[in-house]
Amino acid sequence: MNKTFTFLFIYLAFSHITHSQNIDWVKQIGGTSEDVILSVDTDANSNTYSTGYFANTSHFDEITLNSIGYFNGFVTKTDANGTILWAKSFGQPNDGDINDYHSVIPRSVAVDANGNVIITGYFEAGEFDADPGNGEFILTSNSYEMFIVKLDSNGEFIWATSFGATENSFENIYDVETDINGNVYVTGFYSGSISIDHAAGTDFISSKGSNDIFIMKFDASGYYSWMYSVGGPDSDISIDMEVTSNSEIYITGQYRDSATFYEPFFMGSPVILDTTEGYKAIFALKLDTNGNFINVIKIGEAESSAIGMSLAVGINNYVYLTGHYGGILTSNTGSSNEFNLNSDNNYEGFIAKVDFNNNNVKWIKEIDGANSSVYSFAVDTDSNNILHIAGFFGETLNVGSFNLTKQTTNAQENFLIAMNDSGDYLSAHQFGGLDAVDTQSLVIDDNDNIILGGSFKETVNISPFSSENISITSLGFRDNYILRLSNNTVLSTKTNTLQTNFKIYPNPTSDYLIVSKNNLNEKLNYIIFDINGKPILSGVTENKEKINLNTLNSGVYFFSINNQNTFKFLKK
Repeated sequence: MNKTFTFLFIYLAFSHITHSQNIDWVKQIGGTSEDVILSVDTDANSNTYSTGYFANTSHFDEITLNSIGYFNGFVTKTDANGTILWAKSFGQPNDGDINDYHSVIPRSVAVDANGNVIITGYFEAGEFDADPGNGEFILTSNSYEMFIVKLDSNGEFIWATSFGATENSFENIYDVETDINGNVYVTGFYSGSISIDHAAGTDFISSKGSNDIFIMKFDASGYYSWMYSVGGPDSDISIDMEVTSNSEIYITGQYRDSATFYEPFFMGSPVILDTTEGYKAIFALKLDTNGNFINVIKIGEAESSAIGMSLAVGINNYVYLTGHYGGILTSNTGSSNEFNLNSDNNYEGFIAKVDFNNNNVKWIKEIDGANSSVYSFAVDTDSNNILHIAGFFGETLNVGSFNLTKQTTNAQENFLIAMNDSGDYLSAHQFGGLDAVDTQSLVIDDNDNIILGGSFKETVNISPFSSENISITSLGFRDNYILRLSNNTVLSTKTNTLQTNFKIYPNPTSDYLIVSKNNLNEKLNYIIFDINGKPILSGVTENKEKINLNTLNSGVYFFSINNQNTFKFLKK
């Protein structure tokens, strides 16, 4: 016989499951001047690598680095326990002029399958020693020049190369990725033309506007393979890229007015995306490993200023894209899925699920700041296809049933959000301090640990959890932080005392559950966990709506409502 479990204004003690993260460690990096982390990545052993730039002197635990000239680049390796194993700097040659204010700015770091480290960025006119060890490998330029440096897992130099555009203008590599064969892919923006000599001749690309987008591939030894250009009459930039296990390439960024994403050599029609003149839209581009065009999808139409900041490829090759927009954000790919968001005179964040196979956007969710702006910068997925999104907000942030309010006098605070594949919000956390905290990078390692990297000023509580206070204070103008969270959905042994009037029934059950509560009108976020605390099923339900359990095997499960009330049930 079925039983109904009713909990009506009674105190219930039970073992509680939550979708939670625990702080593993925090590293502070910096000196008395400017220190900025711009990118982090991890390897198969959960080591963390970071890159960015510093001026004067910077401290990495027991390691001290000194810059030559103005800004120098750095790269670090930190083990799974939070110990910095090594730190290297890039700059002018050792005999360079310390009063020469030319800079080296690494922008991105990636680790290949063999633990080799690839760093990319740009350097200003002059000489750049790309070997951070005892040797020298000098790259030179008369203007801005982009570089790629490859080190081994111990930070020892392997190879380096550089290239630049003909115009005396700023260009940069924004992201670098590797594939399972150690090939290196880079993307960024340029103006003028880029030419690269190789064994078969010379390849070149030319911009159509003030800035165009490039994508390039090099093999594991640093030899050039191909390059691809995207652009239109105005300014276009790429921000983020992912390369999958089968070497498919996904890129996002922003174009203005219009941009040509595919231009056939012989037959066929070009692929051009348009938006209203003067406005900016988001693109999501897919290429194969040989640089052949596969598809492109746009988000944004008239009256929008939108940018794609980060993307992640999840299970079944769905692409999750985040960024922010001002004005009206629309998606119309010709399918039945059409979306229209309005930012109400502020910038709002968003997260979208893109289906390249069927050429549509499955859903778009707003990261709402009410009367203040929200900027979303990073997204990654864990092994359960849970999305983790980072950025910052001004005064308030509203996602699903979660509402955050700025706790400091600073102009902004950081957020960390979790969401499932259906677009349901699972958790929302915040952290901030007396001055700016700038989270630049988020990555999830093979063990589902979450690593955040960025910079901060003054004193900040770096913990995203209200139950913990981890204060760090910058030594100079800006310092860096690296924060690692263990992304565990845990079955805790603590006893919780909660007051609730929820009912779940039938229990035991064969194929469905119903949640009910008197006078309940709002929607409920739920997660179902197995006996080991692993999330199995999640979604949104309404009062007395059936939740289908046909995909669950027989056994004991835990049902969590709004990440607060948890109930045990038996699936027959």
